[in-house]
Amino acid sequence: MQNDRDPEQLLDHATYLQDELTALKLVIPSVPHSEKPLGQDSIIEMIMMIDHAQTTYYKPLIDRIFSEANPAINGDDDFQATFKPLSESDEPDPDEVIDAVITNRSTLLELLERLPEKEWGRTAQRNGEETTIAELVNEMVEFERRKFKEIAERVLLIDDSRSAPKPPQS
Repeated sequence: MQNDRDPEQLLDHATYLQDELTALKLVIPSVPHSEKPLGQDSIIEMIMMIDHAQTTYYKPLIDRIFSEANPAINGDDDFQATFKPLSESDEPDPDEVIDAVITNRSTLLELLERLPEKEWGRTAQRNGEETTIAELVNEMVEFERRKFKEIAERVLLIDDSRSAPKPPQS
């Protein structure tokens, strides 16, 4: 049985994001993707958060671990705190957002696919604790799974509310 730090399995999981995004491109035009129910993030913001995590946090950390000998990574590692939600007037094109995430993921996958298996175990000190490239990729994939679960639940709620029978009009 493979574990959650196996490079081949991690690559499969990281690649799966692109499949999820491609499927989401088919659904997103039919859902209110910019709507923020009860102050929650919109669907488009959740997608943008995945990209933000990937491009501003995980990929730079992986680059540092790969390029530096024994890097020490300290400081604020809360990428969620640095994410800027959309304002009321922002209305990004969902296809453009999704395409950007797919492009950024392709860049990350190219880097990871070139890593020899032994390099996945390279370590860095992150806020005083040792972490590996494999652990970072696993953490990123788990974060993305949670976000996609939230997106799927939101889409299902929208579909359910649309298919609910309407009360008779008097």
